[in-house]
Amino acid sequence: MPTSPYTQLLSQGPFAGRPDPFAEDDHYFGQLHGSIIDGILEQIRPVLLEKGYYVSKEASLQIADMRKPDMSVFDLQSPPRDKFFDYPSEAKAMLVEPGVQIELEDIDLRNIQIWRQDSGKLVTVVEIISPRNKTHLQDVSKYQTKRLEQFLQIGVNVVEIDLTRSVKRLTEHPLTSGHPYHVAIFIPGELARIIPLTLDEPLKKIALPLSDSVVVVELQDAYNKAYEITFIPVQIEDNHQYTPSHLPFRSLLADWEYQAILQAVTHWHDELARLQAT
Repeated sequence: MPTSPYTQLLSQGPFAGRPDPFAEDDHYFGQLHGSIIDGILEQIRPVLLEKGYYVSKEASLQIADMRKPDMSVFDLQSPPRDKFFDYPSEAKAMLVEPGVQIELEDIDLRNIQIWRQDSGKLVTVVEIISPRNKTHLQDVSKYQTKRLEQFLQIGVNVVEIDLTRSVKRLTEHPLTSGHPYHVAIFIPGELARIIPLTLDEPLKKIALPLSDSVVVVELQDAYNKAYEITFIPVQIEDNHQYTPSHLPFRSLLADWEYQAILQAVTHWHDELARLQAT
């Protein structure tokens, strides 16, 4: 059954085609989290199967290589470059921004010495970062240790998608603190890459690194589907929380960003009222 213009506008929310800053509240983002993973999985599953990979859905997306191994376990002090694919070239070939390389004080990824390629090997982990991941310094430190020891040191790529603003960042750098959202891409043996994301634009496409190529994810499309399926704007509106007092981390917004957010909500409410009256 076709939806009415009112219902369609209500389900799109005030920020159609870009992230909803009010949905960063832990109550709402907790619902979005799993559905964003489902949206990404829906996009990449056919491509991964064609390339010889499969995905398991845990708290994160985990992509494994199901092809026969080209080699067993290698422990390389200085791995030859031809053992690694050229991530930026692969990303650019798919018309996707590869991100900005950064150096981190707490971890030097170039010193990782182990590169494993076995049958059924875990290749890439995709983490959707929730507000609760960044609440306590102890939890942040625990996660960073897990990122290094359980994944990067055994040759597993890690992709972190952070769509919630906060004072703390799991990847601390001026580029991450200077933008509301970001994607961090960790490829063992290379510097980390950051793709900064803004409030007033759709989320960018990203290239998930595999062992020898990339797969493109339409991040905004995955967000849109998750946002509508979980009725996030309907919930926020029904709870009367599209108000300044319910906007998470107001202090992290520039004045123009804050005013633009409130204007978008006002315009949305006006349009809803007009459609309801017709």
